[in-house]
Amino acid sequence: MEREELQFSPLQLTYCFFYLLAAYYIFSSNHYLDIMMHNPIGLFFVACFTIYMIRSLRIGYFILTRKPAVVLTNESVVITDSNDTIKWTDVADVYMTHRGYKDVGSIQAYYIAIKLRDPDAYLKAIKNPVIRKCRWITRKWKPSPFEIKLSLVRGDEDDNYSAVLRFYQNNRGF
Repeated sequence: MEREELQFSPLQLTYCFFYLLAAYYIFSSNHYLDIMMHNPIGLFFVACFTIYMIRSLRIGYFILTRKPAVVLTNESVVITDSNDTIKWTDVADVYMTHRGYKDVGSIQAYYIAIKLRDPDAYLKAIKNPVIRKCRWITRKWKPSPFEIKLSLVRGDEDDNYSAVLRFYQNNRGF
């Protein structure tokens, strides 16, 4: 059985460190605590920051425990960040896409979109009800609710895409 692991980018660990510093700065200051307690908009922004920070801390934990970002096998693809396991026989198409501005000098985030034949079955299988509802609502906004964010993965985007595409082409069901 062939298996390939794509590791997390070490840059994600520095993001984790900076989020911890920012959280310490925000939550240790009495001024920011007063703003959060008396201003609902400030509380909302801090709550959003905290949710995003927890995601970054989770990725930092995965890096420290040496878990791979993506595991490719002959049967399935496992995306560790979003805790998704997708069988190759259920995949209709795999392609690279990007989000961001197309201006000169702008930063674009590249993704490997995994388009499924029946995405509703995979969306119903998500155990966390909040994540399941968020993906259900945003499923039409993105090319696919199941994707690999290439900025999380170590290495060149084209090499990682070709590895995923090779496993898809060799193991897809017709």
